[in-house]
Amino acid sequence: MKSIVLNGRCLNPGSAEARLYTIPGPVSFYGELEEGFDGDIILLIESSRGSTVAPYIIYRLARRGRAPRAILVWRTAEPMIIAGCVLGDIPLADRFGDSSPISLEELSRIDCHASLECGSRGGGAHLHLRCR
Repeated sequence: MKSIVLNGRCLNPGSAEARLYTIPGPVSFYGELEEGFDGDIILLIESSRGSTVAPYIIYRLARRGRAPRAILVWRTAEPMIIAGCVLGDIPLADRFGDSSPISLEELSRIDCHASLECGSRGGGAHLHLRCR
């Protein structure tokens, strides 16, 4: 089992532990992710394609119990994603790609269990991965 630690920026504090679900390209919460997820995951996306309804979709997923335990953005999170995570009380962190020893494409091809520590808004976020 391979262990990887990635550092990013905390945008909405919290902690989470679950299987890592990686989407290597830009995603839209409207139309692509609005159905939510079965099971416990931490969602890692490269970036998002904007829609002003994203905060409402993220909030609705949280209310229905279908939201990821945390949302991570490889690049920089858009304001709409931040608003949705604050409304839905979902931990959010970004900028993991800035100093990563592994590419997002590589992460999308391996099975990882993730643990996120995101302590204070604007502070550091630490993602601990155990991968097979």
